[in-house]
Amino acid sequence: MAYLTPVKEKEVILIAPELGRSLEERLYEVLACFRDRMGVTTFNAALFMPPIAPVEEDWRDFPTIARLVDRGNPKSKTSDIGAMELYASSVIASDPFDVARVVREAVG
Repeated sequence: MAYLTPVKEKEVILIAPELGRSLEERLYEVLACFRDRMGVTTFNAALFMPPIAPVEEDWRDFPTIARLVDRGNPKSKTSDIGAMELYASSVIASDPFDVARVVREAVG
């Protein structure tokens, strides 16, 4: 399904009872559509599944969820986004104290 409140352009979510041949084929079809019909050249994909190791909670009915998103034009530095920002937590590569210091020096 195309996501109605996407995190980034062209987000698609696939939901299946398990990771099997059917989901693999749908993933391929969506990625081929991204590439061949929408002109997507870079993308991120994430799979959410039940835990691999035994846990106390009951995960039997938890589906396999695939999220796919267009990363944008690879030639444009302002459009790029990574999987961590999309599906987990923000990736901060700069030290906020350095940023604060430089801004403070620049603006007085």
